[in-house]
Amino acid sequence: MPGPSYAASHPHAVRRLDARDSEDYRSGMADGADASVELHAGLGGRLGNSLRGFAERHPGWVGMSLVLVAGMAARAVLSTRDGHLSDVNLFLRWMRGLVEHGLEGFYAADASCNYPPLYLLILRGLGAALSHWDLGLRDTVWLRACLRVPACLTDIGIAVLLYVEVRRLTGSRAGVLAAALYFLNPVALYNSAYWGQVDSIHSGLALCALVALNRRWPALAGAATALALLQKFQSVVFVPLVLFDVYRQKRWRGLTWCILGGILAAVPVLAPFVGTGTLPVALQRGYVRVVGQYGKLSQNAFNVWYLIGHPNIPDESVPRFLVEAAAAGQVEVADHASWFLWLTYRRIAMGLFTLAVAVVLTLYSRRHGAADRALAAGLLVLAFFLCLTEMHERYTYPVIAVLPIWAVQSRWRERVYVLLSILLLLNLTVAQPVNEIGSDIARLTMVLWLVCFGGLLGSAAVPAAGPPRAHRVGDRALPPDSTPAPPASALVTWFGWLTRVAMLGAVILAICVGIAHHRAMPRSQADVLYLSELTPVSQRQEYGEPARDRSVEGGVIYLRDHHYLRGVGTHASSTLIYELPGGYRVFRALAGINRHFDGSARVRVFLDDRLSFSTEQPFRAGDRPVEIDLPLADATRLKLVTSPNGSTKGAHVDWALARLER
Repeated sequence: MPGPSYAASHPHAVRRLDARDSEDYRSGMADGADASVELHAGLGGRLGNSLRGFAERHPGWVGMSLVLVAGMAARAVLSTRDGHLSDVNLFLRWMRGLVEHGLEGFYAADASCNYPPLYLLILRGLGAALSHWDLGLRDTVWLRACLRVPACLTDIGIAVLLYVEVRRLTGSRAGVLAAALYFLNPVALYNSAYWGQVDSIHSGLALCALVALNRRWPALAGAATALALLQKFQSVVFVPLVLFDVYRQKRWRGLTWCILGGILAAVPVLAPFVGTGTLPVALQRGYVRVVGQYGKLSQNAFNVWYLIGHPNIPDESVPRFLVEAAAAGQVEVADHASWFLWLTYRRIAMGLFTLAVAVVLTLYSRRHGAADRALAAGLLVLAFFLCLTEMHERYTYPVIAVLPIWAVQSRWRERVYVLLSILLLLNLTVAQPVNEIGSDIARLTMVLWLVCFGGLLGSAAVPAAGPPRAHRVGDRALPPDSTPAPPASALVTWFGWLTRVAMLGAVILAICVGIAHHRAMPRSQADVLYLSELTPVSQRQEYGEPARDRSVEGGVIYLRDHHYLRGVGTHASSTLIYELPGGYRVFRALAGINRHFDGSARVRVFLDDRLSFSTEQPFRAGDRPVEIDLPLADATRLKLVTSPNGSTKGAHVDWALARLER
């Protein structure tokens, strides 16, 4: 049998060994823990030192990373919202049509497409990718979010480009600020991620053109401008600046390279349309037909025309004060009676915009730095928005993409940029989604737009204080922002003088028109009472309200080839009832569709509820007005009735010179 164990025979020794082993174990564990802590501390310290070293060597990229993370998180959340459903659904329909029919059958299947070629290629590529990944093209939250990806990616590109360019010019801190001013701007978030629009794409391309001009790369400037034009027709506003600056920098050789770069960039975009035979219809819809497509003074844009008159007035109509000046005291005037009647709202707007472009370029010719170039680009966008008719609320969007280069140069410029962003955001809210407050903020916004535009013009006109300062990035000195310009050419000098002459001519023209209008006061007629001087006892109208001495949209009454200063504007269908004062023996009027619209209607006239006149055939815009001449006898009530001939669209019936005569 085995003997007793050591533990049984020496219990005290075992207890001493256990105690000693336990102490050694705890000591070993403590040493191991300390070593582990030292190891982790060493790794953490090295990692922390690496991060600190990177932050010290590249301070701007740390801040830039925070800006990008915050901006992308906000876009990820907003992209899941419905946004402007009519625009989003329109883009969805175009994408499905491009995938199903290709370019060959797309335009025949969808008559609503009015975007230039580049965005259609983007939609086609996006739709093909979604189909290839078997994600489907059904209308889902996921698909609507995918539609916003191109614009949101462009936002990232704009932010990075702003950081890189401003860092080169001014420093890392200013670069981060410029990127944040755009990427965290509520307008950029609202437009790209929430609304679902794509204004950032052509704005980013315009910014690329400015950066190319900063670095004196005319071919790249031409290529970026051409791509911007192929994305959105509104980019045409940058063309004068690019051509002007390229010529100023490198004369005709530079212009040649600029045009060549534009052609080379356009070829791959237009090639699919050439190959499918759809280029003519694409150019027609994307460029030619968009002018006059909306035909109004303003399409939700708080500009000069929104302040002057009703935004729905046709922009091809003549302002009332010019019609009054041409009429010379009469109540009607023919188209050919005065050259004043050639000055429609659209032509006046084009003249104002052309003059504004000339003024901006003339001011820019005096200073040529990167900040001055960005300011000139922003001014051109604002002039485009403020001066022209048919403007949309989003057409100032490129301002927030190009002006950060100018805004980071001083604090007051940053405040101006913030104010411009607020104004654009307020204007956007009219269409999406809180349009109920639009009428309350429209006039205030318009006044502030003008103040900001005037302030920016003043900034461009006033010489910079002191000599330009050199900038540094790290240990490397950079040339000042306002680099010496080449000697001004004779062409640029003459351009400046012609601009001054044009401004003087515009002032003289305005004075002449004002004098003519003052002298052309309408003459009173004691034996005539116009219906516009009476208040109907009853009125019913399907669209809008009856207008006195104007058409229902607010413009001058215009039938066939005559303008009329007195009458009543209605829309079919409508019913107006007047109580007739005594002493008048006849009712006369000319009834017709306003020339600026395309509708068809009929009219009837009742005296004391008896049908006294009715048109045998419906009349359309451009037809000879229907002459009405009714004896009143002892009638006490007059009822005017209009009814549409089929569709009510454009059935704006004017009762020109509607009057009672003794």
